[in-house]
Amino acid sequence: MRKLKIPQNHSGISKTLRLPENLVNDIQILADIKNISFNKAVSELLEFSLKNLDEEDEKIIEENVKTFLLYINQIFSIQYFVYFHYNFYLSMYFYYLVLIFIAFTS
Repeated sequence: MRKLKIPQNHSGISKTLRLPENLVNDIQILADIKNISFNKAVSELLEFSLKNLDEEDEKIIEENVKTFLLYINQIFSIQYFVYFHYNFYLSMYFYYLVLIFIAFTS
């Protein structure tokens, strides 16, 4: 089994967790021993856990990520389609205005 290695710095998003008191105490002891913050200890423990998931759980997460990415891809494809067509018609409108202007000024 791999060993837990806790790096020095990280950035992240703030979240609130409700944890059992005994788990909080154990993590705080680990953080004190390693001379790191409680938050950093929790982050590293969670990251370690995610990297060492059961194969079945890992497959479920991968399927959810694939579904999410397909969904995002569809949204961006639709937005691109609308954006492209809107700009195309806008540029054609401008082109016709220029032609009309040239026709009236000639």
